[in-house]
Formats: sequence, C-alpha cells, structure tokens
Amino acid sequence: MEHLFMENVQVTKILRAVKIYTKMTDGIYFKPRRCHGFVYYLSGECDYVYPDRRFTAKPNMFLYLPKGERYEIHPHGDCRCILIDFDGEAPTPAMAFGELFANAAAVGDCFYAAAGLFRGKKIGYMAELYSILYKIISLLQSAQHDRYLPSAKLAKIEPAVAYIAANFNSGEIRVRALAKMCGMSEKYFSTLFFAGYGATPKNYILQLRFDTARTLLSGTKMPIGDVAAACGFPNAYYFSRAFCRTVGMTPTAYRKLNLY
Repeated sequence: MEHLFMENVQVTKILRAVKIYTKMTDGIYFKPRRCHGFVYYLSGECDYVYPDRRFTAKPNMFLYLPKGERYEIHPHGDCRCILIDFDGEAPTPAMAFGELFANAAAVGDCFYAAAGLFRGKKIGYMAELYSILYKIISLLQSAQHDRYLPSAKLAKIEPAVAYIAANFNSGEIRVRALAKMCGMSEKYFSTLFFAGYGATPKNYILQLRFDTARTLLSGTKMPIGDVAAACGFPNAYYFSRAFCRTVGMTPTAYRKLNLY
C-alpha cells in the first residue's frame, strides 16, 4: 500500500462532513472528484474502480478518494458511510485506496464527531472540524508506519486473521490457539501480528467487537442486549461498561447521537 501524506498536509477548506446513504438502484457513477474525500464505511459493500486499481469498501473501512481522479462506484446493495470532503495540498502524490486499519475505531470516532459537528453547526464548529481532520491524517500516518511488515511474513499469520474475522463474536479466542494454527510460538506470533496490524491480537479482537457494536448501534434499533450478544460480549451490563470505558459514553447515548 502506498504511503499517504507522509509529509505535512495543508487543508485549505472543509466542504462537508455528512452521512451518505447509497442504494443499489442508484446505479453506477462516473466522475472526477472536485475535492479530496475521506470516507468511513458504516454498512454495506461497494466497489470503487479506478483506472489503475480497484477495491471493495466494507464496514469499518477507511477510504481516501483523491481530487481530480475519475472513478466508478458499484454498490452491492444499500450502503451507509460518512464522507468528509475537503480541499488541500499534499506535497507528495497520493493515490486512492481503501484500507481497514488497526486503529479503525479511533478513526471512526473522528468521522462520527465530524458529522455531528457539521450537522449542528454550533459556534466554533469549523475550527473543531479542522482539528478532527488533522487528527484523522495523524492516525493514518501512524497506522501506515506501524503496519509495515514484509508480505511473506504477513502471509504466515493470515490463517489466524481469517479465523478472527469469522469468529471474533463467538466467545473467547486464545492467542495460544491462534499461534498454533499458524505453526509458530505464541511470542513470535504476537510479534508478527503487532507489526502487521499495529495492535495485539486481544486488542484487535476487541476493536472488531466495538466496531461492530458501533455499526449496529448507529444503523439499527436492535436492543442493547442483542447488540452485546452479536458482538461477543457475555451480557449487556459487561458490554455497556466496556463500551463506555472505550468510547466515552454509554451505548444508549451513542445511539441517540448517531442514529438518524
């Protein structure tokens, strides 16, 4: 993956920060972007096709859509995302990409906050938006730096990563078992995992659970107890305490702020 904005970026104007709803019936879009775009996907899947690359946006994924690039959008179904459009100058060329970072939860929180500020437009909101946008850029730079790992070594832990993706909400997953399925010691596995994903296996699993919880709380009216179960937490009480400790508010408060 190319490095994004490895030097300082000058943001000159923030145009909008909004939730976008795309339906499969909306069709295919062909357009060169008039500004830079940061996107955080909440639900659904959508193909982004550029002349030199193609990627599929999925829940909790970050996308960078560069200014001036022509691309196509192919929704697989109904999709929801948060979009931040802005103008600015990057001293190094940046290319379109979609990526699920280890710090996706922190990036997602920034997007939710930006959309809320833009919607409310209270005094001082634009200054806060600039701060959030630079925070997103900082998180991306840190993630790209931490995530460097040769592809051959990254491939060695893919069986465990695939298992986590399919079972993160099914109860406790032991690091020892993950290391065993990759044929290596627990210590070496943990070292490779952190180098590849910027988080320990346990924190990575927790992040997936909280990312799923955010999506369900903001995109559905599922009862809190059902959200807890769907994300692999033993009960609603434990889930609420853990969510509040991580996100800074209760699941109910988060839903009121983001569900609309």
